[in-house]
Amino acid sequence: MPTDLTPLARLSALVTESGLSQQAFARLVLGRDARSLRRYLGGEPIPETLAAWLRRVEKIEVQTSRVRISVRP
Repeated sequence: MPTDLTPLARLSALVTESGLSQQAFARLVLGRDARSLRRYLGGEPIPETLAAWLRRVEKIEVQTSRVRISVRP
């Protein structure tokens, strides 16, 4: 995934590429509720800690019983 994307574009791309619903992505990947994810996708500021983490995410793999997140150090 390109590293020059804005946090909003990166978050949107990760949700789409994961194939998860917004609710599942929020709960399983972000550890937040779906309302927070919808607010971020709607344009509310993404907290810097989350934006920094999003910049490190390389890919998200969804398997039947788990979600694997690959991040750069």
